[in-house]
Amino acid sequence: AATKKRLSWSKPAWSFTDTIIVLGLTVALPVLFIVVLVLLGHWGILPRSVSRFLVSESMTANAVRYLIALGIEFALLCQVLHHYHLTWPAFGWKQPPLWRSIFTIVGAYLLFGLLVLIVFTAVAVLFPVVNLNEAQSGVLEFGRSGIGLWLSFIASVVIAPIIEETQFRGFVLPAFSEAFGATAGIILSALV
Repeated sequence: AATKKRLSWSKPAWSFTDTIIVLGLTVALPVLFIVVLVLLGHWGILPRSVSRFLVSESMTANAVRYLIALGIEFALLCQVLHHYHLTWPAFGWKQPPLWRSIFTIVGAYLLFGLLVLIVFTAVAVLFPVVNLNEAQSGVLEFGRSGIGLWLSFIASVVIAPIIEETQFRGFVLPAFSEAFGATAGIILSALV
C-alpha cells in the first residue's frame, strides 16, 4: 500500500504579518533608498555625479540599483533571523553533501550539453535551411562589454536566485502555508 506524501512545513517562528511587512519593505526600501541618494546628490550633500548615475539607464546603473535592492532584501531576511534568534536552516538552508553536490552539478552540465546536442541535431535535420554555424550578432560578450555587464551577471545569475529563493521558498512559503494551507500557500507565494 503506497502512502500519499503530504506537503508540509514546520510552523515558522515568524507570522503572516511579519511576512507581509518584509515583502512591503522589500519593495519600498530600495526605492526610498535610491530616492534619498538622488536627493542628497541634488542638494549637494553627495556629488551630483552620484545622482546622475543612479537615474541613468546605463547597464552599470541598473546593476547597482538591483544590487542595492538585493542587499536590502538580504538585510531584511537577516533581521528576521536576528529578531527570532534563528539561523539560516530556518529558511531551508542545509549543508549539502559535498560529493553528491559535485556529481549533481557535473551531471547537470553533461545533461545540458547532451540536450543542446540533441536540439542542434534535430534542428539541422528538420530545418536544413537554418545555418547553425552562422555567427550571432548582438550577443553580449562578457569579455568585452564592461563592468556593467559583469555586475548585471553577478546580480542576476548568482546573487538574486539565492536571495530570492531564500525569501520566497524559505520565508514566504512557510508563512503563507501556515496561514492558508499548503496548496494555497504555494499558489499565493508563486503569485507574489
